[in-house]
Amino acid sequence: MIAPLPMVDTRPLIREIDAALLDLLRSLAPDGWLRPAVGGWVVRDVAAHLLHGNVRRLSYDRDEPSPVGGTPAFDDLVTFLDTTNHEWTAVFRQVSRRLLIELLETTGSLVSDHFDRVDLGGPATFSLVWDGEPSSPAWLDIARDYTEKWHHQQQIRDATGRPGLAGPRYLVPLLSTLVRATQRAYGPVAAAPGTQVSIAIDDLDRCAWRLERGEAGWRIGLPDDGAPAAAIHLDADTARRFFMKQVAAREARARARAEGPPDLVDPFFTARAVLAR
Repeated sequence: MIAPLPMVDTRPLIREIDAALLDLLRSLAPDGWLRPAVGGWVVRDVAAHLLHGNVRRLSYDRDEPSPVGGTPAFDDLVTFLDTTNHEWTAVFRQVSRRLLIELLETTGSLVSDHFDRVDLGGPATFSLVWDGEPSSPAWLDIARDYTEKWHHQQQIRDATGRPGLAGPRYLVPLLSTLVRATQRAYGPVAAAPGTQVSIAIDDLDRCAWRLERGEAGWRIGLPDDGAPAAAIHLDADTARRFFMKQVAAREARARARAEGPPDLVDPFFTARAVLAR
């Protein structure tokens, strides 16, 4: 039986990427804020969306219960997020760039201070949802916030032609969190107990995992000595773009190296770790 994935403490990284984002936003000329970033959003919309994430975290995790009453069903949550994201960014187009930066700085610091007080092994306010599990530990909920913050600041960097926060320090914890989305993707896949699917990021150390079919369903864990029935190999850039809906499944499949029967390979390319933009 494969060993479960270990805890990843992303709190120091969240402080780092928040500080780097503020430096980037302060350096932008006015037209840089209006560069197309994702979908119909420009850079300032993505910055406002990051502020929205901070405000939601403080309001519903630190202060009061969520108005949506816990973790909604997957499809309901996607609808809720799409609606509230649109409403928030529309309102914040009336807010100055300077004030937006100041609000990001203040709320980001408050979120990190809150995370520092959280019992990492305790229950999360919200489950990860896209990993297919009914509940999550607090550390994994924080890691989900890390993936969101990293993802959206990278969209701003891509839009403005700035270098990304790459390298193992940022990408290993990022991908080690995102890969959990494969559990939900393989949920309906029938296989004999003990069947394994290997997943590896070939250009990063410490980024290899196994999906294993147990009596109760599929679980993601660390590699063991067993022979996998299927194997999927990707590079780090393709993997993070695929999980975060920046690369279509067909393109990711073309970039990947996959071995094994299609019924064990194809479900991987339905995994997604971003519910909205």
